[in-house]
Amino acid sequence: MKKYIYVILFCFVSIKLFSQNKIVLDSLLVNLQYSKEDSSSIKYLNELSDYYLDMDLSKSLDYSHQALELAGEIGDPSQFAFLQFKRGELFLHLGDYDEASKHLLQSLQHYENSNNFQVLFRLYNNIGVMYDRISDFDKALEYYFKALDICNDQFPKGEAEAEGLLNLHTLYNNIGNIYFSRNETSTALQYYENGLKISKSCSDFKIMGVIYNNLGKLYSKLKNYDEAFVYLQSSLDCREKINDVNGMAKSYYFLGDYYIKLEEFDKALSAIQMSLDLGKEVGSLLTQQVAYQFLCEIYEKKGDLGKALEAYKFYKQFSDSLINEKTIQEITKARMQFEYDKKEKLVKAEQEKQKFKYGLIISILTLGFIISGLLYSLMRNRTKRIRLEKKQLNLEKLNLEKDLEIKNKELTTNVMYLVQKNVIISNVSNKMLNLKKRVKSENRGTFQEIIMELHSIVDTDVWKEFEYRFQQVHTIFYAVLQEKFPNLSPGDKKLAAFLRLNMTTKEISSIMGISANSVEMARYRLRKKMGLANREVNLVNFLSELA
Repeated sequence: MKKYIYVILFCFVSIKLFSQNKIVLDSLLVNLQYSKEDSSSIKYLNELSDYYLDMDLSKSLDYSHQALELAGEIGDPSQFAFLQFKRGELFLHLGDYDEASKHLLQSLQHYENSNNFQVLFRLYNNIGVMYDRISDFDKALEYYFKALDICNDQFPKGEAEAEGLLNLHTLYNNIGNIYFSRNETSTALQYYENGLKISKSCSDFKIMGVIYNNLGKLYSKLKNYDEAFVYLQSSLDCREKINDVNGMAKSYYFLGDYYIKLEEFDKALSAIQMSLDLGKEVGSLLTQQVAYQFLCEIYEKKGDLGKALEAYKFYKQFSDSLINEKTIQEITKARMQFEYDKKEKLVKAEQEKQKFKYGLIISILTLGFIISGLLYSLMRNRTKRIRLEKKQLNLEKLNLEKDLEIKNKELTTNVMYLVQKNVIISNVSNKMLNLKKRVKSENRGTFQEIIMELHSIVDTDVWKEFEYRFQQVHTIFYAVLQEKFPNLSPGDKKLAAFLRLNMTTKEISSIMGISANSVEMARYRLRKKMGLANREVNLVNFLSELA
């Protein structure tokens, strides 16, 4: 009977919120349709991703991906880093800790030395959640307390929570989870209650639902089942108020666990089935994994071993997809890449300085030899001066064309080298990970440190290096481009420069970090802005003739 009551309540809340949510969704879609491909489009794509976060994770992920690709084309580092942070949060919801770690740690490279303490607070908090989920509790607490230090150091006491500057109640809840995992229930209870107090003061029903749920688990563990049920039911009520489908799925499987402990298996089965259905609806692998685990336990205790085995097979399938050894290794690798990249930037800057110095010396010597040759020729036979001058002009033109071709190849090679360097580092890191498994356990820590340092060296400033050297060779290209086509975006100018060097779609795709299809679409938009959409004109030749 209780199952049907839950269904009726769920349907009632969903219908009540549907009309309001539909208006918000339609407004975002219309704004996106009529916006230009610029920062406003990214804003609407990001808001659509947030809109679907608690209802359809696959759609949320798709809009997030579109926003990130568009930010990469426009070439705004701050916006790109923020979208990486948002995408990392989304992968945490999905339980894909490999992708979550990659995006969160790359975003941290941008924000760690900035004054954007609100985003940095959330980054530390989310990275702590990531390590919490793979049971690395020490590492999780390290990042949680980094977030807490930001709150204590950068904001006067009480200001952050009073003005809603930081999600401090979320952090208290996460720290409480760590102590709960360590069976330090009194400390966990203290952090939960602090978080609940703040979430109530700001009417954050989402976090209230989370903390109520955790308090229910805590009292259930203490065998205070009456108190546990009150909190679990309160959690479900909060999540129904805001139509948090993903949260409701979690509330139902904890209610199922509650009924299992009381040996009320029919009620437990109804609650777990609701959790599984909602988990499938929102696309949460983690929820489905937990639901199948409880179903296996319920059927086993009811004596239905056939259904228990079937549920266990599904549980094992989802477990293998979520947390495995490869995932943990990839998280560690991402952290190593971040740490090592700091050191590599200093080395790279010095190398570039020396390279420029030697290049300047070679250019001066080359020019000296050319001038000496000209003087020698003039002195040797003055009667052939006119013919030699004409021949020399042709020779100089040929030399300039060859020199330009060589420098263009050097530009392309330099940028591709930086891209290939990232691939090589990744391969070396993977080989070290495989070798790590074969050594004694006491030596694995040393291997881990080496891998962590290797993994932090992915170069993120390829475009800056390319742009600097390109302007040295093609000094007036950007000026002519700006004069003839003032409506071009930074992403359009970047693509035009790559095409001026006659680079292939594959090479451009590697450097810009976008798909080949995205490159082709960008080429089409560039032709359109240059008035070449309906003309049989080769875009590369057209750009080469500009300057």
